[in-house]
Amino acid sequence: MESRLRIAYDIANVIAYLHIAFPRSIIHTDIKPSSFFLDQDCAAKLSDFSLSITLPEGECMWRMKFVELLDTWLLRLLSQPRGIHEELQFQAIFDLAMRCSMKDMDERPTIVNAAKEVRRIQKFVP
Repeated sequence: MESRLRIAYDIANVIAYLHIAFPRSIIHTDIKPSSFFLDQDCAAKLSDFSLSITLPEGECMWRMKFVELLDTWLLRLLSQPRGIHEELQFQAIFDLAMRCSMKDMDERPTIVNAAKEVRRIQKFVP
């Protein structure tokens, strides 16, 4: 479970980085499991930027109707939980994924907040 949470954290961080680290936000537009690979240290790396776009400098993603969310496919990174600690982590990730999938954009966490929450869940020790 720990390695899967680390992968989820890496994915959330790379998406947040692309969205906020540059004057012109980079939007991947085609995030799916095959867009990621793991390096020798099992760190998730994003690939295939062929469909990515950049927003004009200072342009707001909300106004452009682009949505910051963690795709529900992240749930596939999680296997069946074992034990109460892993069950609690699994439930927390599931709850986060559901909030990220809300129809109303205002009810979704930003990718930065989602990444922080994944990190908090990853570090959770009962």
